[in-house]
Amino acid sequence: MSTVAVTPQTGAGAEELGAGIGFEDVSKVFVSAESDAFTAIESIDLTIEPGTFVTIVGPSGCGKSTLLNMAAGLLKPSSGTVRYRGSPVTGVNTDVGYMTQKDNLLPWRRVEDNVRLPLEMPGHHRSRAEKTAMVEAQLARVGLEKFGRRYPAELSGGMRKRVALARSLVYDPATLLMDEPFGALDAQLRLSLQGQLLELLRRDRKTVLFVTHDIEEAVMLADRVVVFGANPGRIVHVEDVHLDRSGDLVAARRSPEVAEICGRLWSMLETHEETPDGDR
Repeated sequence: MSTVAVTPQTGAGAEELGAGIGFEDVSKVFVSAESDAFTAIESIDLTIEPGTFVTIVGPSGCGKSTLLNMAAGLLKPSSGTVRYRGSPVTGVNTDVGYMTQKDNLLPWRRVEDNVRLPLEMPGHHRSRAEKTAMVEAQLARVGLEKFGRRYPAELSGGMRKRVALARSLVYDPATLLMDEPFGALDAQLRLSLQGQLLELLRRDRKTVLFVTHDIEEAVMLADRVVVFGANPGRIVHVEDVHLDRSGDLVAARRSPEVAEICGRLWSMLETHEETPDGDR
């Protein structure tokens, strides 16, 4: 059983930085009438301290998305406990922002109305003027302040991803869950959005749990990279990353340090079999 504590690289206190996530001996078994029981993840012990950016990489079927869904309260563990801010997650976790692989924008709603959607959920008691101001502020942060009245079909793929990011951030959650949010984009656009994401998070020091298949992306973004193996999903390695991300990401990704870390992680992943069922 792997036990990992991911700690902040700054001296700020937990209350200043936001929220942490904890997985305590967590396993998840999927059972259906059509097939045998499938163990997606087994005996996961992982503590993500406030203010850290943690990426998870691993072969398809190793349970990366399952882990995010349990942190979001969309799935219950078969055994063990998932905690958020020290309390067990027993239902949908409305305190976190969740950015999935698909942007899931509602085509009949304008951009500003898509971003406003989380503020319309129960528990967000703000005036219409306050909500409008929050939406406008987030659209400005992602560079889309002139596109609020557009519909999703009128936007490029990268712009749609920025709308999804603004929607995830609009109610200022302390924690972001991100499931391959840039996976479908070309390399240049992905790099641009990676830089934009880091700039946004540098200001707010949010806690981030980020799933990706891209080893280089994992290294470039994270304080630590958690490597999963499959059959069943489990932690096989944790890599501390200490990169200077204050400058040009293009230059940073060409550094010998990034190449060395990526090579080491690739070697580890190659030793773990990919499952035929796809990621869960």
